[in-house]
Amino acid sequence: MPDWLTAEAKDEWQRVVPGLQALELLKPEDRAVLAAYCETWAEFRNATRAIQENGSLLIDAAQGTIPHPAVAPPQCGRPPAIPGEGIRHDTFLGAGPGEE
Repeated sequence: MPDWLTAEAKDEWQRVVPGLQALELLKPEDRAVLAAYCETWAEFRNATRAIQENGSLLIDAAQGTIPHPAVAPPQCGRPPAIPGEGIRHDTFLGAGPGEE
């Protein structure tokens, strides 16, 4: 497991790796894709928690409708993770729909 993963991503890594190994689906070269999947999961989970705690992702402000401060994109400009968008990590790992 990469030591630079966030805590939530490490939890996901520990959750999925045993099953992938048991099915002999995990190869050393899958490490980067698995790390990206785990971090995407962590971002999704954090966004879900923010919505549960703070309500909608958007708020009405004086300047119009804006992202809620709890889920506004970080300074690097990367938006929160949205399920179904971006890389299909599950397919790369042989765990996507129809991959079993």
